[in-house]
Amino acid sequence: MEQYIPCSMSHVRSFFNVVRNYETVTPNVLKAVDTGVSLRKAAAVYGVPIATLFRKKGNPEISKQKTGPATVSSGTEEQKIVDWILFRAQRGLPVTKTELLDSI
Repeated sequence: MEQYIPCSMSHVRSFFNVVRNYETVTPNVLKAVDTGVSLRKAAAVYGVPIATLFRKKGNPEISKQKTGPATVSSGTEEQKIVDWILFRAQRGLPVTKTELLDSI
């Protein structure tokens, strides 16, 4: 009897029932852990890595923080730049790196 061998990472994830977006699953898992279920068992049942559960159990607020420095330009300025790039692309004149850096 031949064994199924996954051929891509999406098949591997579905084969092993791994969840990629843990933000919606993690609160339920942490509630289960608080009621007495071990981290290993909760990780196996919900398909969340044990390291993720350990990190979120120790400091649940850290995942809500944004990483990296604050943005330099405002959201409206960034949107204007995006609109300009898309406008140029629609006209068949893509923006070069030099043009982009000169315009900012």
